[in-house]
Amino acid sequence: MQGVQQLHLVGICHRNISLDTVLLEGRHCRLSHYGSALRIPMSEDGTSTPHLIAADPIGRCLGGPEYIAPELWTQQAFDGYAIDMWSVGIILWKLIVDKVDLFAAPVADDFRFREYCLEGKMKDRLKLTGLPENVVDLLEGLLCVHPLERYTLEDALAHQWLAE
Repeated sequence: MQGVQQLHLVGICHRNISLDTVLLEGRHCRLSHYGSALRIPMSEDGTSTPHLIAADPIGRCLGGPEYIAPELWTQQAFDGYAIDMWSVGIILWKLIVDKVDLFAAPVADDFRFREYCLEGKMKDRLKLTGLPENVVDLLEGLLCVHPLERYTLEDALAHQWLAE
């Protein structure tokens, strides 16, 4: 999350965060593969309010389709920060739940995506894993199908589970 934070601080979204793009170097993690990265367009008035980025074809994601945020599958304009946070949520899921795929792709055709995200049963699925409530809350916030309701980087970094 600190690598994502550094990118977001300078107005860049990675768009391809996956376990394959996280490199371990001793006790440090580094993000790699910046070929899909984009500069976030900011408001013309000089504030740091990001604009939505125009929809574009889904690029190749090294980690697989589940890392691609739902709004990208529907070819909507997107918030670059929010799509990175979706990918962070998938990574966290894989690290905590022993790399078990949550779903094949975040599209309504995938019954697990439909059940967990669109029908709001993510918390039920996460509780089956026996995870503590605060971990369930963090994952549910990161993997929220609605980008405006999805946890921001600040929300995630301030979350109780990460603070512990």
